[in-house]
Amino acid sequence: MIGNLQRLKQNMTEKVEIIDNLLDDYSFEQLKLGLLPDGENTAPLPWTFGGKAGGNTGELKNYQFNYLFYRGYPNFYCDQNYHLVDPILEKIPDLYQLVRIKANLQPHSEEKYVSAWHWDTSVGQERDENNVVLKEGTPIKNAYVGIFYLNTNNGYTELDDGTKVDSVANRLLIFPNEMKRRGVSTNDTMFKSVVNIVFVKHII
Repeated sequence: MIGNLQRLKQNMTEKVEIIDNLLDDYSFEQLKLGLLPDGENTAPLPWTFGGKAGGNTGELKNYQFNYLFYRGYPNFYCDQNYHLVDPILEKIPDLYQLVRIKANLQPHSEEKYVSAWHWDTSVGQERDENNVVLKEGTPIKNAYVGIFYLNTNNGYTELDDGTKVDSVANRLLIFPNEMKRRGVSTNDTMFKSVVNIVFVKHII
């Protein structure tokens, strides 16, 4: 068994899985050392300002920092630090093909910020010159989203079926890309950080 695989007990669904303690202690600590600031030193990776944490821009609290590891399309990209996320990918059940991998870091806010409902990956979305969504687009079908939590905090992820998943370090949440989600920031730690993986499962 990979980690501690469990179905969610509240709002249980066959489509949603949580794997706690995905990585062994050593691998998890090495991953954090490669990705995150430690409170005294700057982050080892050159995080970029992402501008939004789901939904439309324009709200002062709607921002985060990102680091792109992999993008399958429209313009293929594989980052030189891709190896950092290999331990996570090796533990994802039935992973067949990658669509995108990026890390998100959302700073602390005095009041928690709740993002807009959104799909992780969609096609046909249209935005205006201010990056405001004009047309939602369509979620990529037959894809799944993996959210790997890098630190424990009082933020969480909420899915459109009512499922709420707390931000617990070394936890992996898996759900279909066709489910909308929203993220809630933290106000009890310096930041909330996750690795976001969109992938296609191997179908037997």
